[in-house]
Amino acid sequence: MGALGNVTFLERPFRPLTFLSVVQSALRSRRRQLQTRRHMADILLAEKRRAAEVERQRTLFEQTPGFVIIMRGPEHVVEFVNREHRRLFGSRLWPGKPIRVAFPDLAGQGFFEMLDAVYATGEAHKATNAPARYRQSATGEEKTRYLDFIYSPLRDDEGKMSGVFCEGFDVTDRVESGAGLLAAEERLRLATEAADIGWWDVEEGHGELFWPPRVKAMFGISADAPVSMDDFYAGLHPDDRDRVATAYAGAADPARRELYDVEYRTIGKEDGIVRWVAAKGRGVFDEAGRCKRVLGTAIDITERKLAQEERLARQQEDAELRDQFIAVLGHDLRNPLASVAAGTQVLVRRPERAPEIAEHIERSIARMSELIENVLDFARGRLGGGFIITRGSETPLKPVLLQVIEELRGVHPERDVTVDIDLAEPVGCDPQRIGQLLSNLLGNAFVYGAPTSPIEVRARAETGQFELSVANSGEAIEPTALARLFQPFFRGKVRGSREGLGLGLYICSEIAKAHGGTIDVTSDSEMTCFTLRMPTRTR
Repeated sequence: MGALGNVTFLERPFRPLTFLSVVQSALRSRRRQLQTRRHMADILLAEKRRAAEVERQRTLFEQTPGFVIIMRGPEHVVEFVNREHRRLFGSRLWPGKPIRVAFPDLAGQGFFEMLDAVYATGEAHKATNAPARYRQSATGEEKTRYLDFIYSPLRDDEGKMSGVFCEGFDVTDRVESGAGLLAAEERLRLATEAADIGWWDVEEGHGELFWPPRVKAMFGISADAPVSMDDFYAGLHPDDRDRVATAYAGAADPARRELYDVEYRTIGKEDGIVRWVAAKGRGVFDEAGRCKRVLGTAIDITERKLAQEERLARQQEDAELRDQFIAVLGHDLRNPLASVAAGTQVLVRRPERAPEIAEHIERSIARMSELIENVLDFARGRLGGGFIITRGSETPLKPVLLQVIEELRGVHPERDVTVDIDLAEPVGCDPQRIGQLLSNLLGNAFVYGAPTSPIEVRARAETGQFELSVANSGEAIEPTALARLFQPFFRGKVRGSREGLGLGLYICSEIAKAHGGTIDVTSDSEMTCFTLRMPTRTR
């Protein structure tokens, strides 16, 4: 009988070798049969073990807190989805379908393209906070969920790509709460930036200092430069350093725990600029009472401080001006009033001197009228928002200038005045105000100029510019006086009894400003010259 159960017949007589060959062939066939059966049993056992392992893995996947999906082949046919995946995506009916058919909502969002890339390259892909827009059911509302997941390649026993394994988590709550926190932080950041507030933080245990660029700028330090507490103390103004150090120590002291609330000056480390800073902060203490850190805010208040100083200076200046105004006005008006009173008394006693006394009284009245007009101009310019002018070119300026010169020549017939006026184009101005300016400058030259030297008046109007100058020889104006020359109530040394309110040059400067021009003065031992420059056309 053969190895497979069939019968082999041998004819007689047969040789022993023939018999032996037949027996060996049968044994070999039997051995191959047994090997085949053993191999099949091994394969079946391996398949059983593999199936058991797959089932064990699927049981584990079902219990995992994250979602799991297994896809096979280049079409990514769904093989398995776990309980969390079914809950999150409504994927109970997906197995057996290509992912593009099972989950069409993901089209155009990049997920399918990621799957194709993982399958093609064999390289895993990880995503964090990836937004996915989908509906959990055909009639459900589309929502956006945020996912953390990984696509991992699956390979067969020969190492060839067979599918993609995906595991991930729904992190929507984390992302949305983080977005809310970020939004709150952004609102806080915008609010602090709008208020020009900077944050600072000091770790007391290590002495580490955190300054954002805004606070560094308050100490004149570049945004990318490292800083330490040494930079803080070195940047404080010497007059403020001890006071600030004491306040900081009080905030970091566990026994006192005081509010750190100070205003101080800084001197820029890199630019040397003096700035004002307002800082507030508190210490943070652990359960043992140790100060762990001191943190707070800082604001650059330089502009506010400068405005306060300017306001105080202006108030002080206004107070001084009021005092000067009362004193000077009382003195200067008293003289012509006394002269009028004396003249009327003489008229009572000596009526025959009426013509002489009347002329004297007229000059005193004219003097009082001039003083009062200057006071009114000062009040309008200083307190009323500036000089009011009527600007136009209808009234020629040259006759007005010549009339002013002739009037003053009549008052000072002994003085020589040279005139050079050439107005090649009309001057858009308030002629009466320009005449007033010339009268003040010319009167100033009569008072302060050398009596034996001529006064030069020169005027030009060309190429859109008008220039009027009055020059006289005499003593140079002292440098200290030059700086105050156009301030109200400033009076230089005068000869004789002619004293004014000290408003003439101030009024000249205000008239120049009202016309969009400037007035300046040069003075040396040979010549003093006041020059008005302004545009000829109305702007």
